[in-house]
Amino acid sequence: MDETPALVRFFCHQNIKGVFETIYLSDKKVWEIWESTPKTNADIPHKLQFAGLFNPLNDEIKSEIDHKSSPLYKLTWKFEEQDLKAGTIMDYLLNNDERA
Repeated sequence: MDETPALVRFFCHQNIKGVFETIYLSDKKVWEIWESTPKTNADIPHKLQFAGLFNPLNDEIKSEIDHKSSPLYKLTWKFEEQDLKAGTIMDYLLNNDERA
């Protein structure tokens, strides 16, 4: 499990946001690219997390993934190897070559 203190993770995250903001406000090209980027509801990329990445894959989530309903999904790097079991949502994402 992650041993990094929560406060350190928070400040690292805030620093990344601060660097982005500085570049966004000072570089016109970066500003134009970001402003032209389609915006999406934050719940959509979290849908697989809400379903439980290490829960069994069901037909609804399989269809969601196969039809590329979201341009991206927020996953996690915080898991133990034994959590990655066959038939889970994360297993399907990482090991199913048919979607490529």
